[in-house]
Amino acid sequence: MRGAIPLIVGGVTQAALRRAARIGDGWIPHAISTAEARDAIAAIRRYRSEYGRLADPFTAVVPLTERSTPAATGAPKRPASPMC
Repeated sequence: MRGAIPLIVGGVTQAALRRAARIGDGWIPHAISTAEARDAIAAIRRYRSEYGRLADPFTAVVPLTERSTPAATGAPKRPASPMC
C-alpha cells in the first residue's frame, strides 16, 4: 500500500523470523554476530518464499556485535571513507 508505515519486526527466535517474513516489511534484531545475521536472513528469505512474499520489498537493519569485514559478509570491499 502506497504511503503505508512499514512494519519492522524485531527478534531472533524462529517464531520472530517467521513473523517478520509473513507480515513484516523489515527486521531488526538485537546485536548479533555476522554469522547469526547471515543465518537469520537466509531463514527469513526461505520463509518469505514459503509465504509468496520473496519479491516484496524488505529491509534488514542489523546491529552487529563485531566489526564487519567484506570477507565475513560476502560484500565487495569499499574504499575507506574520508570521514573515518
